[in-house]
Amino acid sequence: MKKFVKPLQVTSKIGELKLPADPAQMPDPKFAKVISAIAAGDWDKAIRLAAIVTKYGKHAEAIQRGKDAILNPDIYRQLGRDPEKLRSEAITALKERLQPPGKNQEENP
Repeated sequence: MKKFVKPLQVTSKIGELKLPADPAQMPDPKFAKVISAIAAGDWDKAIRLAAIVTKYGKHAEAIQRGKDAILNPDIYRQLGRDPEKLRSEAITALKERLQPPGKNQEENP
């Protein structure tokens, strides 16, 4: 049984994300580097790292497009897409993917 770790609140200009204080406590240890990048405020790095992991389900497309838009913004502009909007959508998808399943989990001891 996993020990509950009080969530770490990461704030950026995009919004707030509650994560375990210790990245090693994440359900999937592959996310430790992603969480470290988020905690440092480097969302671009977090998106690029997250795009490497393939198990994202409904979030995979948004994260992958966000990574591509970060790496090749001119191509997306030529296609009539806004790279910043794609980046924001990737951040939103990443936040949804990393949130714990319980809404009020931070209230539990």
